[in-house]
Amino acid sequence: MTRRAACFIDLDNAQIAAEKLELRHCGASRLWMAPLLARIEAQLSCTVDIRRAYGNVLFEASAVFSHRVWNPQVIRDRIMADTGYQMDLAQNGVQMVHCPSTGGGTKNRADMQMTLDALEVTTLYPHIDTMIIVSNDSDFSPLVTQLRARGRATVLVGLRSQSSEAARLLRAMFTDYIDYDQTLIDAYGADRVMGILETLVRDHAAELRQGMPIDRLEMLASNLIPPMLHRSLGYGRFADLVHACLDHSRFACVGDRIKLTPPPATKGSDRVHQIAAALTKARARQVPEVLHPVLAYLRAHHFDAMGSPLAEPTLATLRDAAQAHLSNTAADVSRSKLFDVFRTLSESGVLKTDSRDLPMEQARVLELCGPEEIPTRLIQLAKDRLMATQFELTVADADALAEVVLGGTRGPELTRTDWEATVLQ
Repeated sequence: MTRRAACFIDLDNAQIAAEKLELRHCGASRLWMAPLLARIEAQLSCTVDIRRAYGNVLFEASAVFSHRVWNPQVIRDRIMADTGYQMDLAQNGVQMVHCPSTGGGTKNRADMQMTLDALEVTTLYPHIDTMIIVSNDSDFSPLVTQLRARGRATVLVGLRSQSSEAARLLRAMFTDYIDYDQTLIDAYGADRVMGILETLVRDHAAELRQGMPIDRLEMLASNLIPPMLHRSLGYGRFADLVHACLDHSRFACVGDRIKLTPPPATKGSDRVHQIAAALTKARARQVPEVLHPVLAYLRAHHFDAMGSPLAEPTLATLRDAAQAHLSNTAADVSRSKLFDVFRTLSESGVLKTDSRDLPMEQARVLELCGPEEIPTRLIQLAKDRLMATQFELTVADADALAEVVLGGTRGPELTRTDWEATVLQ
């Protein structure tokens, strides 16, 4: 049964936090509504029926005026930024509730208005069972307590720039948590491209099998995606976006054409496909064909024999270096696959970082764990993700899970160990 949700966005607070993340390719607004709402609905399996943002509609311009900056070009740029925010909200069905700054400063009454509206929604709309708050403000603790007392699931959408003790305590009060970070934005492009292709298969399967020109794909997709989506995501052409996001599991890029390819034959294929699909739905897609060359490259070029880094890299630095290296080989590597691989390496502890609460651009890599630990860590993470979605695993699934996580052809770095007894018990 699909959950019904209401989303309340503390816009000024979230915009300030998003600016500290130095996010790239995030459309007209640092807090880009399209990927944010898409992630919420996908991760929570819900429909966001009520969408409201609270803040000053002249947030950028007010900051200029409060500092008495009268440069016409600066004022124009800030007003254009405010207009861009409002267009982004309107295009994604988000109602803007104007909460002007008071006392000549930047503080407004958005948090108070959000609290009152959230409590009112629980009374007027009893079918709304999930309340989502987008903010880094710990002032919402009393509201969360009241919402949970009224039987509502509560979800916090936070920005990783906030890692204080108060923020951690706030997260603990909610029943679920979603990160707004660079990974969410980058995954949005891949999700949209793959969604378009899956939609077109129903009516254009024969043409896709023969090879559909990317120009024709762009024309057919014009009614399915926002205009100029590729530019919002940092690509000069729609074709560049397709090339970067194609995962090649079902579709292949041959020259300037997209082809629908038959699925590869795998042993225990039914159960393998079930596990792979469940992990992808749980935002834990496994791509062992990229994992193998990435690990081999990292160990050869960025870590010593003991697993210590040769420099002081961040996850993003290693990811970009791996992409540059692998793009010069025959390896089939898309940007979305690399993000999934490095997220898996970080969350499993294969790449140990100074903090898992920081985005890839800020998380410093401290160590690459030994080869003998890698299979168990990767399998353990996959198992945890599956169990969190109530997916039933048994010892009989050991081979299928190894196939999905480690791949059919395991290199020497990922030799199978006795993880069956220690992980799937």
